[in-house]
Amino acid sequence: MEPAVDRKAGIPEVIDKKNKGKSILNYQPWWFPNFSSKRTSARANFKRFDSVQHFSDHHYVSKGNASKQHSRNWAKKIQADWKILEKDLPETIFVRTCESRMDLMRAVIIGAEGTPYHDGLFFFDIHFPDTYPSVPPMVHYHSGGLTINPNLYNSGHVCLSLLGTWYGNTRENWLPQESTMLQLLVSIQGLILNRKPYYNEPFVGWTKWTPLGEPFSKGYSENVFILSLRTMVYIMRKPPNAKFVRSHYFVRARDIVKAANAYIDGAPVGSIVKGTSQGGSMKFRTEVAVFMKTVVDEFVKLGVKELQDKLKPPPVIHTNTSRGFGFVTFKDEKSTRDAIDEMNGKELDGRTITVNEAQSRGSGGGGGRGGGGYGGRGGGNCGSLDQHGFARDKIWQWSDRWPLNIDFFRNINGKPFRFLFAYHTYLAVSDISLIMYFTKILLPMLAFSYHSYKKGPVPRS
Repeated sequence: MEPAVDRKAGIPEVIDKKNKGKSILNYQPWWFPNFSSKRTSARANFKRFDSVQHFSDHHYVSKGNASKQHSRNWAKKIQADWKILEKDLPETIFVRTCESRMDLMRAVIIGAEGTPYHDGLFFFDIHFPDTYPSVPPMVHYHSGGLTINPNLYNSGHVCLSLLGTWYGNTRENWLPQESTMLQLLVSIQGLILNRKPYYNEPFVGWTKWTPLGEPFSKGYSENVFILSLRTMVYIMRKPPNAKFVRSHYFVRARDIVKAANAYIDGAPVGSIVKGTSQGGSMKFRTEVAVFMKTVVDEFVKLGVKELQDKLKPPPVIHTNTSRGFGFVTFKDEKSTRDAIDEMNGKELDGRTITVNEAQSRGSGGGGGRGGGGYGGRGGGNCGSLDQHGFARDKIWQWSDRWPLNIDFFRNINGKPFRFLFAYHTYLAVSDISLIMYFTKILLPMLAFSYHSYKKGPVPRS
């Protein structure tokens, strides 16, 4: 739902205070090259505010017709909105009105840099009901069936207090005499498509002040970026405005691939803080490399053909399992060391992770529980299971998931490096259903019990 942040009645101030007050709408990640001139040339061919003859594919096209009569106040307010949009739209928002249907509008928001939505195109269909501006406009998001934000449902529903689809105080709701379409569009960009969308989830804002907050937020943003890539593919295949979409991605394709390569190398998603110690997870780096192949295929269809050889390979080449243990093979020592540095002594999904270097993996068989050691598929004696902590009791689970608790194996004959891993289950605190249980059910029960205790027993009549 809507983020628990302080907002003013007007257009929200989208400023990153940690970076000398620079707007996150225009602030570049430190690892991005400067492509300002290319961005400008890509958008120079398109007016930020313009009109089209009709919207045949508009979500609200069936809500009315061209001959329908509307009140004078309705038309006056919409025309006032048009003037404001034409004058003050930021360079990352484009709006089209309909010449034959004054009640329809379409907007596209370009994902801001410093967020997991950067370079994406996000389309919104808008309808002004007969009672506008007494009630807010209706807004539908072109989701492609993907949930890229707690406020943007896969059905296209947009959850925002300014639209009356989420609760808010008086100044956050739609005010007929004050609220404008510009305020609404900038609110969607600044409050929804923001740098840390995890905190838009209801009832999780409190985790921001706990050790749980940042790890959850980081994982959520990584997943959002993958969904943003999927949205790119959806929009390129079914563009609401074909000419604009083709032009945008034709110019931005090379930069998107460069950003993806930075992520594959370990740059944190949407990072705007130089020298951050929080790199992207191995899972995220692999997923970016894998799905970017599909994105690049779409770029090639647009005519950007030289990109096929520019995308870096994933850091994890393949995985396989053997006798309940999982193996992950890396392409080089750097990827291996990155995994160790990232995971050793850290927590993942509520589990403490340890990474230990083990003796080189031999080529013989044997091992096993009875022989006092464990031999993987074709492997030699790697030490006893108890030495590695792999006691077979109820609190241990075997899993193929990566990354988990690791033992490190190094082949000295030039073969790929390998990890042997399993994980210990304590409490999976990352399980959102568990958090929701504590916040929505258990805490209110405890509060009620405490309140009852303070009141004391009810006297008998």
